[in-house]
Amino acid sequence: MSWIKLADREDAKDRTKIRAMFRATAHVPIIEDERFTEPTLDGKSGGWFTKGGSPIAYPSAYSKKGFGNMVYEGSSLTIRIPKGFKVR
Repeated sequence: MSWIKLADREDAKDRTKIRAMFRATAHVPIIEDERFTEPTLDGKSGGWFTKGGSPIAYPSAYSKKGFGNMVYEGSSLTIRIPKGFKVR
């Protein structure tokens, strides 16, 4: 095994632990930022909403023809960590 693959594997383990701290999925990006002193979760989770802003729990129930009140909003969640942050 090369040293690069070993370092990548260790980095992936650290990122998994950081996401687990916030109960976030693997789709939430982790950004290193020197302005932060501790890990923070920023942004808003996405999903299906009505045009008024209410979340829709079961979008398939509203998918009938003629019901155009559904809007999909993408997630803007990001995890920001300080430079060189290591998980204990």
